[in-house]
Order: sequence, then structure tokens, then C-alpha cells
Amino acid sequence: VPIVPERRSVFLKLGVRQALAISTVGVAVAASFARRRATQVRIALGAVAPTVIHAFEAEAALEGTMLEDADVTRAAELAQQAATPISDVRASASYRRAMVGVIVRRALERLREGATGGDAVSSP
Repeated sequence: VPIVPERRSVFLKLGVRQALAISTVGVAVAASFARRRATQVRIALGAVAPTVIHAFEAEAALEGTMLEDADVTRAAELAQQAATPISDVRASASYRRAMVGVIVRRALERLREGATGGDAVSSP
């Protein structure tokens, strides 16, 4: 896979513990940047639908933006709407949906700050 210097990505996972592979919510975001504006934005959501899904409307809302706070907030809301989680022993559907917004916001903020990579976010 070729390295593209202007492309950044961040993965965040919400789970009971870092060592456990099962996620309550997983979020991967990636974007290229041209003159500080986001292009080719991708937002993938895991553990909040039957399979991993793209938050297409959230991606489209970020195209050409500088990932300012209002842009990030809007994208987080759209990502929440894209999620169709179930309730199970790890979390309720409403909790998972709420956490999609929180984790997408955190991931996009890290992306905006130039971070690339990922880490786990412990469950409260």
C-alpha cells in the first residue's frame, strides 16, 4: 500500500478494555488534505450495524472543509444517524448511537490536529 503523505487516518475503539478485541463502537476516519482542506473523506463505523458501514452523508458534509468545530459537529450528528445498532450484553442501542457521535468527533479532531494512528478509548 503506497504511503500518501497528505493522507491521514485515525482509528478509535470504545471497549471494556484495551486487550479485548470486541468493540462497543469502532470508528475509522481518513482524509487527504489540500491547502488544509479535507478531501476524499472516509468514515467507517463498526459494531453499530450488522456489518461495518460508511457514514456517507457525514463524509460528504466534510468534503472541502477545514474540519472546523461546526463541520465536525455536523459530521458527528450525521454519523449517529447512519448507525443502526442493536442492544446486547455490551451496550444498549441508544448508548452505542450516542457514542458514535462522541468517538467520531474525537477522531476528526485528532485528524485535524495532524494525528495519524489509533488507540482504544476505555468505557466509562
